[in-house]
Amino acid sequence: MGTSLKLVPSMFAAHSAHDFDPNEHFETGQFEEVNSVTEYTIVIEEAGINLAASVIGLDGVITTGQTVDEVVENMREAIPFHLEGMRLYGDEIHESMPVVKTIHVAS
Repeated sequence: MGTSLKLVPSMFAAHSAHDFDPNEHFETGQFEEVNSVTEYTIVIEEAGINLAASVIGLDGVITTGQTVDEVVENMREAIPFHLEGMRLYGDEIHESMPVVKTIHVAS
């Protein structure tokens, strides 16, 4: 599906929010139309027998799964759900996302 993954020690960095159909209706029926698509960077880490993921720049969104693909799919559902909750409670949704850069350091 075009998910670009970079393996780093004990951690996976996944870049998602691609291959997204803006007219897609989610199972919950809460999202009738999507006017824009935003790219989010998620970090997927080993968590015991599972993998766990969080979103860089969007606090409070986490999900788990047994495979990277499952975690990415779960995150595609978790982010819109979280944003919907933020809108309902009047929380500010930041339009700009942090810049994520990979650097090399002698170790």
